[in-house]
Amino acid sequence: METQIRKIVQWGQSFLHLLYPRACAACGTTLKQQEEIICLHCELELPQTNSHEQAQNAFYQKFAGKISLENVAALYMFGKSSGVQQLIHHLKYSNCPEIGVFVGRLYGRKLRQSHFAQADMILPVPLHPHKQQQRGYNQSEMFGLGLSEELGIPLNTTMLLRRYESETQTRKSRIDRWTNTKSIFALDNPDCLQDKHVIIVDDVITTGSTIEGCAAPILAQTNAKISVLGIAALVQ
Repeated sequence: METQIRKIVQWGQSFLHLLYPRACAACGTTLKQQEEIICLHCELELPQTNSHEQAQNAFYQKFAGKISLENVAALYMFGKSSGVQQLIHHLKYSNCPEIGVFVGRLYGRKLRQSHFAQADMILPVPLHPHKQQQRGYNQSEMFGLGLSEELGIPLNTTMLLRRYESETQTRKSRIDRWTNTKSIFALDNPDCLQDKHVIIVDDVITTGSTIEGCAAPILAQTNAKISVLGIAALVQ
């Protein structure tokens, strides 16, 4: 009986797939039945950084001399007009929070034997409540949720707060980006982070100014260690 039910479910899924074909979030090709979110080709070919295997990689160097961090890594190398950019775009603007969870799980499996797996808490870069209400979710939180599920590290979405909305970072210089994010983040209940190792997670690490803004109240009010993970990162 169970075998018959399973066959009926599989037939139903195949029929729905014919009526409403799913597309790869990175390249747009039709996904096969066994594929999820991104096609096998993109899963193999999207440019992975392997930065979690290098202690002081290029992304870590973005913050050297600015803020004290333990480790910095990202799954993908970000490039304009690339499959990675399309993946991020669909995550943020196409009402597809499942992309963030999927990528978080994918990266979490790679990080199980890394220093990131020893962290005590995951803190997503917060959106302003107004923007999160408009979008319906926080894309960094979705990424953090997938990481949390694979690594067994608690995800906290209330401790790191965005005090007010900042202007878009697009086309801003590094100095302008830092000014734009300075003091917009706050920390609730800092005593909970004493002697902890936290991971700040974001969708894309560009100049690093957003991460610096998030780290500032943590470093000022606690003795916590901070690491950083991103879905993608840009080397500048």
